[in-house]
Amino acid sequence: MKHCGNMDDHTDSVRMLIDGRVRSIDPCIAPIVAALNADGADPTIATTASCCGHDDTKLYGSIRLKDGRWLIVVPDHATSQRLWRVEATTGRPEGG
Repeated sequence: MKHCGNMDDHTDSVRMLIDGRVRSIDPCIAPIVAALNADGADPTIATTASCCGHDDTKLYGSIRLKDGRWLIVVPDHATSQRLWRVEATTGRPEGG
């Protein structure tokens, strides 16, 4: 995904209170993380980790849910189609 601020020191990250702790969230996926952790949201979809990928070489970012599932976040439809094609031919995703 696109470069998302200064990840060396997290100065560009969004500070978010999640599960009683302030977390540093990559700005490009912060709205998704906020929605998953919103008051009233299903507690099984609360997040425990997230990363946007941090640079142009990564095809996707990811968000780990409290129940152990992972969400893959891609920047556009073309990238999602590329991931599907690669996984269909190799059995594993590329670029993460």
